[in-house]
Amino acid sequence: ESWERKIIDRIHNVNVSVKHKEINESSEAPVSKRGRPKSTTLASRYPPLQHNFSDDTSFNRNIDKIKSEMCMSNPRKQVLLKLMRIHMHVGMMKNAMKS
Repeated sequence: ESWERKIIDRIHNVNVSVKHKEINESSEAPVSKRGRPKSTTLASRYPPLQHNFSDDTSFNRNIDKIKSEMCMSNPRKQVLLKLMRIHMHVGMMKNAMKS
C-alpha cells in the first residue's frame, strides 16, 4: 500500500466516521459492552475513495467536498486539514520533480 493511498483512506475514514457519528447520535446505534457505540465497521460499508493523482482538479474537488461535509466543531477536522496540507505539499513536490 502506498503512502498516498493511506492518506486518502485516512481522510475518507475520518469523513465517514464523522458522518456516521451525526447519524448515530439521532438513532439507536449498536453499543459495545462498555457502553460505547461500536464504530469499527463504519468505514467498511463504503467503497474506498477513488482518486487519480494525475488530475489535481479532481483532488481539489474532493477536498472541497470533504471540507463542506465535515462537522465543523469536530476536533478530527484539524487532523484532516493537516493531512490534506501534507498531501497537497507532497503532490506539488512530485509535480516539481516531474518537470
